[in-house]
Amino acid sequence: MIFARFNTSIKRQLFVALASFTLFLCVSYTGVAVLIAYVTEDAVLESILSYEAKSLQDHYARTGMWLQPRADYMKLTPSFAQLAEPLKTKVQAANQRNDTRSEVFTNLRKHFHVIRLTDHPQGAYLVAEVSPFLVVNNLSKNLADFMLVVALLMTGGALLLAYRLARHIAAPLLQLNEEIRSSEKGQDAPTFAASDRADEIGYLAKTLAHSLQSLQEAIKRESLFTRDISHELRTPVTIIKNLLHRDAKAALTQEDRQLLTSSMTEIDQTLEILLALARAENLALQETDLIAHLEHAILNLEKTAQAHQLHFTLDFDEAVFDKKTTVMANPHLLTLLFNNLLNNALIHGGDQVLIRINIDTESIVIGNSITSPVLTHTSGFTHGKNLLTRIAQALDWQIDFQHSATYFEVGIKLNSTHQ
Repeated sequence: MIFARFNTSIKRQLFVALASFTLFLCVSYTGVAVLIAYVTEDAVLESILSYEAKSLQDHYARTGMWLQPRADYMKLTPSFAQLAEPLKTKVQAANQRNDTRSEVFTNLRKHFHVIRLTDHPQGAYLVAEVSPFLVVNNLSKNLADFMLVVALLMTGGALLLAYRLARHIAAPLLQLNEEIRSSEKGQDAPTFAASDRADEIGYLAKTLAHSLQSLQEAIKRESLFTRDISHELRTPVTIIKNLLHRDAKAALTQEDRQLLTSSMTEIDQTLEILLALARAENLALQETDLIAHLEHAILNLEKTAQAHQLHFTLDFDEAVFDKKTTVMANPHLLTLLFNNLLNNALIHGGDQVLIRINIDTESIVIGNSITSPVLTHTSGFTHGKNLLTRIAQALDWQIDFQHSATYFEVGIKLNSTHQ
């Protein structure tokens, strides 16, 4: 059956609306057509009778005698008293309304048109029995079966057309619904075929795709934040717990204090980076001055060195800092990247560390010498590599780490606009 698969709510609603509207138009148009047919039929009969009545009146005015009508279905009645009994009541009511015309339907299913030919109600009347000329009634009787079949065919065609229109109109929405269901099961960013449409459905598809993609990215950031918190903070938190669980009366050694300070700094930096990566606004890229952020990071490095009583030497080409190099980056993430690169070089390079900075239009390289062993609680020279990689990925850059027993280097490939 053609409606066997017709089980979708929006299809059903569209079908009911279109079918009802189509049937309403069909019934209304049929009713108007029948009404026009009746009005036209009456107008034709009235015109014929009026013409015949005018001829009789003109002949009476010339001769003083009434002439019998030329048509067999018409009859001249000289006076009101001679009218047939079924006609008198209707004619008398018309005379009281000062109306010269009246229509009479009898029990024998005959239809009479009566016209008064004089000004006096008791004068002559033209009576016409017009039942044989009622075309509409005769057609409805003779062609009733045919009209019924045509009506059924037209109704069936209207319902079929309504069904096809409902399916065509609902198809983009149903496809969008299926694609949304499929996107809930997959991990990729949703794509909807209706996004290319230039109407409201296309706008809806684009908005849904953007919203679902933003939701997936937010869930992914939340998952990464939870994983990174568990992974990155486990070691420093364990060290702090161990130090706090010692005998409260035992004084902390200088090494313990340095270890505690380093662990707290590590936690603070890790939380700052992870929170920055978890916020969607920090993933938006814009044209940013690379040299200005690097200069700011160098100034912060001096404060960090003073706080840890460390000394460092910077080796860079001063000519680079006289130029303006802009990159597509997020300012906050760029600041975190430079601060962590330089702070890691200072802390893990040891006292009197030499930090080299090389910048060109396509890359930036930050390296540091290693003059003292690294604290055992850290992950050596690879400490923070995962977080730095995450920041570079968020900036759509490539980062590479190289290290040896005496030197550690970080290389970043970037897209920039050199001025």
